[in-house]
Amino acid sequence: MAETDIISLVARASLFAQGVLLTLSVMLFFVLWFIIRKVKIFRQVSEDCGNFEEDFWAAGKIEEFRIRAEEEEYGSDGLAPIFLEGMHEYDKTRKAGFSDQQVAVEGIRRAMESAIQIEIDKLQALLPYLATASSASPYIGLLGTVWGIINAFRSLTTSSQATIAQVAPGIAEALIATAMGLFCAIPAVIAFNHLSARLDRFIVQFENFADNFCNIIRRSL
Repeated sequence: MAETDIISLVARASLFAQGVLLTLSVMLFFVLWFIIRKVKIFRQVSEDCGNFEEDFWAAGKIEEFRIRAEEEEYGSDGLAPIFLEGMHEYDKTRKAGFSDQQVAVEGIRRAMESAIQIEIDKLQALLPYLATASSASPYIGLLGTVWGIINAFRSLTTSSQATIAQVAPGIAEALIATAMGLFCAIPAVIAFNHLSARLDRFIVQFENFADNFCNIIRRSL
């Protein structure tokens, strides 16, 4: 096996450097797992919201559509729970017999805002982990690199003659940590930016639906 083969370099690295590489490997695994999981969730919520809005505006009566939403025909996340929370508050408003239309609509809007925040929190769950991984992993890799370079130069003090052949394996060993840090950071940055942009679009979609729903309720009170 070549002296600069990656596996052999990792095998003969110091315990500290191996610990850094192990930490980065674990971070990379969780970053990839999280990206796959979150992309699937966002895709499903997007599909459910699209079907919900299409059927909602095509529905003849809200009460009939409500039954379909309660049966989770449009999933348990996204617009369906926001709509159901608005309907629940609307039912309480009718039972209470509010004479002030503006107060009643504001109460429904607040209830839907609470539901929107719950949905945002669910979609946003663990997103900060991607931000942390994208910013921390290069520094962790750099720490391993600096440590490896220090060890490489320290080994020269015991040698009577310093040559590139003596230094190169140690430098290569040290740079593996930087490469591993970048392998972890790059997909984390790309995924975080992509998912954050999609989350912003969800927020706009939720807010617009809540406004339109309140307008419908305002006309019915």
